[in-house]
Amino acid sequence: MFTDKSPAVRTESSRPQWLRTLIISAGLLALTATATPAVASAVRPAPQAGSGPKVAGQSCPDVEFMGARGSGEKSIAPFRGVGPEVNEMFNVIQGMLHKQGITYGTEEVMPYPADSVSVLHPSLFELMLFAADEVEGAKYYYSHNLKKYLASISEGVTNAVNAIEDFHNLCTQTVYVLGGYSQGAMVIHQAENKLPEAVRKAIAGTLLLGDGNRVVNTKAKGKFGTSPNDGQGIATYLYKYVKSLGKPRDVALTATTANICNNHDYVCDFNLYAIEHFPTASKIHSSYATCNSKNKCTYQKVLITAAKWVGNIVLKRLLG
Repeated sequence: MFTDKSPAVRTESSRPQWLRTLIISAGLLALTATATPAVASAVRPAPQAGSGPKVAGQSCPDVEFMGARGSGEKSIAPFRGVGPEVNEMFNVIQGMLHKQGITYGTEEVMPYPADSVSVLHPSLFELMLFAADEVEGAKYYYSHNLKKYLASISEGVTNAVNAIEDFHNLCTQTVYVLGGYSQGAMVIHQAENKLPEAVRKAIAGTLLLGDGNRVVNTKAKGKFGTSPNDGQGIATYLYKYVKSLGKPRDVALTATTANICNNHDYVCDFNLYAIEHFPTASKIHSSYATCNSKNKCTYQKVLITAAKWVGNIVLKRLLG
């Protein structure tokens, strides 16, 4: 099981267990009284400033990282369930926090079925239909491709909202860094818009990579990648033809959100060019990280740059 880079921070395997145990337990005080020494010894007490209430032998971290993996990515231990792209961005920020003695934890915002981007591959018939009538082409494409891709997202949004609210109720002083890639970015984007304002205020930074809900000229202050400002996500683009997709909403936290998208990315920079050049556009979407069979990865520099930008925002909030 993966542990955070800092050996002084609690292991990843202990935190999710105590949180989920507390959430389903009706006897909070009883749990507190029966916390085992083994669990408590895995935790370094959080610094006096910024530490949340101690629960069941655990000290709440100063910062909790919650992530949602991308399309087709498996929830596996080497990447802490959040996928290589989000995990790497989290690693960058956590390294910055560790240097300042700031405690942190990481979890997946509960497992959800992240379907592969391959379900978006347009058939020859769909390409011909788009060329003949964009409106009918968009409606057909939504019904036969995009609808399936989006179906798994709603479960992720519900899980994300519940996970963040539950953690916030237990650790009232903890702040959060949220991150998602592809479908995971849509999960985080939508979840932040659904959270109560009191909980949303606890989010210190957000990383959205390849966001299918990206709006034209997003007000997200952090803009990274080669996509033009007027680029838009696949769900946003098709909304004008398929109203059931729901009216697009920009990011909830504009000042602290990093939007990361490269030009012609099939999911976050969608247009007719992307439809006509699916192999190229989908490859751009999947190239932010390149991993081998042993889960050794190389990452595009844009991920590191965006992560450092968010990391500096988090440090400023915590340290002033």
